Amino acid sequence: MILLVEAYARAVTCFWATYVNDELLSRWMGIYNGGKTEEEKALEQTPVARSVPPPPFWLR
Repeated sequence: MILLVEAYARAVTCFWATYVNDELLSRWMGIYNGGKTEEEKALEQTPVARSVPPPPFWLR
Protein backbone atom coordinates (compact mmCIF):
# COMPACT_ATOMS: atom_id res chain seq x y z
CA MET A 1 0.00 0.00 0.00
CA ILE A 2 2.89 2.37 0.68
CA LEU A 3 4.17 2.00 -2.87
CA LEU A 4 0.78 2.95 -4.31
CA VAL A 5 0.60 6.09 -2.19
CA GLU A 6 4.12 7.10 -3.21
CA ALA A 7 3.34 6.51 -6.87
CA TYR A 8 0.16 8.57 -6.59
CA ALA A 9 2.00 11.40 -4.83
CA ARG A 10 4.72 11.30 -7.47
CA ALA A 11 2.10 11.44 -10.27
CA VAL A 12 0.30 14.38 -8.64
CA THR A 13 3.58 16.20 -8.14
CA CYS A 14 4.58 15.57 -11.75
CA PHE A 15 1.20 16.83 -12.97
CA TRP A 16 1.40 20.08 -11.03
CA ALA A 17 5.03 20.66 -11.96
CA THR A 18 4.20 20.23 -15.65
CA TYR A 19 1.11 22.44 -15.36
CA VAL A 20 3.00 25.24 -13.64
CA ASN A 21 5.86 25.01 -16.12
CA ASP A 22 3.66 24.95 -19.23
CA GLU A 23 0.81 27.26 -18.29
CA LEU A 24 1.77 29.68 -15.57
CA LEU A 25 5.45 30.28 -16.26
CA SER A 26 4.94 30.75 -20.00
CA ARG A 27 2.29 33.40 -19.33
CA TRP A 28 4.42 35.08 -16.68
CA MET A 29 7.42 35.16 -19.01
CA GLY A 30 5.21 36.74 -21.68
CA ILE A 31 4.32 39.54 -19.29
CA TYR A 32 7.88 39.82 -18.02
CA ASN A 33 9.31 40.05 -21.55
CA GLY A 34 6.90 42.76 -22.61
CA GLY A 35 4.39 40.41 -24.20
CA LYS A 36 6.72 39.38 -27.02
CA THR A 37 7.37 35.82 -28.12
CA GLU A 38 10.81 34.43 -28.74
CA GLU A 39 10.29 34.79 -32.50
CA GLU A 40 9.35 38.45 -32.19
CA LYS A 41 12.41 39.16 -30.07
CA ALA A 42 14.62 37.36 -32.59
CA LEU A 43 13.18 39.45 -35.43
CA GLU A 44 13.97 42.64 -33.52
CA GLN A 45 17.58 41.60 -33.03
CA THR A 46 18.25 40.68 -36.66
CA PRO A 47 19.48 43.52 -38.84
CA VAL A 48 16.99 44.67 -41.43
CA ALA A 49 18.24 45.04 -44.99
CA ARG A 50 17.41 48.58 -45.95
CA SER A 51 16.64 49.26 -49.54
CA VAL A 52 18.82 51.89 -51.16
CA PRO A 53 16.89 54.36 -53.28
CA PRO A 54 17.96 54.53 -56.91
CA PRO A 55 20.23 57.40 -57.91
CA PRO A 56 18.64 60.43 -59.53
CA PHE A 57 18.01 60.14 -63.26
CA TRP A 58 20.81 62.61 -64.13
CA LEU A 59 23.43 60.40 -62.44
CA ARG A 60 22.48 57.17 -64.20
